[in-house]
Amino acid sequence: MRKLLYLIFGVIVLASCDLHTYSNGKLDGFWHLKEIDTLSTGGVEDLSRTACFWGVEGKLINVGNGNIFFLHQRYRDTLRLYHPYIHDWHEESLLKNTDLVKAFGINFLDDRFKILHLNENSMILRDSLLQLDFEKY
Repeated sequence: MRKLLYLIFGVIVLASCDLHTYSNGKLDGFWHLKEIDTLSTGGVEDLSRTACFWGVEGKLINVGNGNIFFLHQRYRDTLRLYHPYIHDWHEESLLKNTDLVKAFGINFLDDRFKILHLNENSMILRDSLLQLDFEKY
């Protein structure tokens, strides 16, 4: 009788769970930002020797020292980063300006990038100000 109750309880628990899985396809992974091109001036900043990374998993993109997160949406060839927040062990707070993320090619708290190129090894994104060149790490 006890085993039957555990079995019924287990089925109810599993049936009530709502498991979400997100497949971002080739976008998922750890991306090294190699180069930032400034569209207005044609200037290029080489970041190939820096530790400038974006981590993409599920609905989140992680930048910075592992504590800044953006929600993201991808629709066809557009990638939107929005609702940025800082997470530390004690609290989460919304990011109020872009000072902490400009070095990662993000100039707006709600930024939209055109996906110019995306495959298993490389990605090129462009917003209204910059073009970002990534390699998968």
